[in-house]
Amino acid sequence: MRRFALAAAAAGLGLTMAGIALAAPWTDPGGRVTFDAPSGWSIQQERGANPSDGNTYVIVGNAANECQVKAQPNPRSAASNPGAIYRTAATSTQFDSVYWTQAAAAFPSLFSDGPATVVSHSVENTGPWPVQRAVLRSGARTVYAGLQLRPGVDLLTMCMSYEGADPVQRYDAFIRSVGHPNDATWAAQLPAAAPSQ
Repeated sequence: MRRFALAAAAAGLGLTMAGIALAAPWTDPGGRVTFDAPSGWSIQQERGANPSDGNTYVIVGNAANECQVKAQPNPRSAASNPGAIYRTAATSTQFDSVYWTQAAAAFPSLFSDGPATVVSHSVENTGPWPVQRAVLRSGARTVYAGLQLRPGVDLLTMCMSYEGADPVQRYDAFIRSVGHPNDATWAAQLPAAAPSQ
């Protein structure tokens, strides 16, 4: 992945290798996000200027493809029960084109070809947690995005290609694999509150 080559050349950027070629679940040491990286993809966790701010930012990929994952604290949802979070994620209309354009601004390296335009947005309610989805464009580049909500944290993922055809199924699988280490506990609280799918 091109990001990794640049990071290796500039050791002062504060990037650390968290693992190479993992196919098993990866969990953030800070306990904010977990995901399954495709085999052969490398993982870097970026250390921000303030590691105690509660954010986790991970870059996953290879020379041709890249996904970036951000786990951002959401104090407004911290006291919400999992069922309320589930219903918001499954039905909310707040995740519109305006939302996705603003979300893209947090990933400047993926939208370096120009400002993001939203091609489409939808919600997937087929997995254990709803996933808000979007397809965005920056110049000739297409970015595939996903958002998942959990109590107190928003999990935002964006994937794109540097070259070759977009491996859309691989991006979709990666986005769907993103979760929170506490998901099993929260899932046990869902049956009475979450809509049946």
